[in-house]
Amino acid sequence: MNKLSKKAEDLLTEVLEHRNEKGNCDIQYWKQRFDALTVEEDMVLRSLFKELKDNDLIKILWADDVPYILVVLGKGLTYFETKENTESTPTTIYTNNFNGDVSNVQIQQNSDGMQIQTYEQPIDLEKVNQLINELNKFDYYFDEIYGNEDANKIRQYRDELSSEIKSNKNFAKVKKLINLIKNITINVSAGLIKEGVLQLISKIGV
Repeated sequence: MNKLSKKAEDLLTEVLEHRNEKGNCDIQYWKQRFDALTVEEDMVLRSLFKELKDNDLIKILWADDVPYILVVLGKGLTYFETKENTESTPTTIYTNNFNGDVSNVQIQQNSDGMQIQTYEQPIDLEKVNQLINELNKFDYYFDEIYGNEDANKIRQYRDELSSEIKSNKNFAKVKKLINLIKNITINVSAGLIKEGVLQLISKIGV
């Protein structure tokens, strides 16, 4: 199950709360809701509806720029219950402990024991700069996509990455920062920004 952003979860709760006794969504409520929004608020709300739709939680059709069909699907009805069960289930983490920083390590197991092979992959600095530019372009939406805490981490890693590329070019640190950005982005809900960032990272080759 993909975890929604906090604001998308709030919207799902709002949708669930504004249904009649038959479970149908109150379309009049949403018409009034959209009529009262500023242009910026309207764009944000539409992006959150898209997040719910992309995760197969709702079905929504638009007319005159407002929802005229809005249905909560099965995954939407059980989202919070599934999330609670997932978060309460303990996970087992297996850890390999190495002394010092390890990057690009391949471990092979054979009859003679374990072999560790290391190899270096080149980094395409032009693509790293493209990643930085992409992150700069969508900075405005970070809080919506990542949530406040992770958004600030993404900004910090991006700025450190930009500084590293311009000055030291410590490729080990560059790879580490890119992987930190990747690990946070993987866990956000599907969307064009997520897909764009992950696609660029995959082309860098870390």
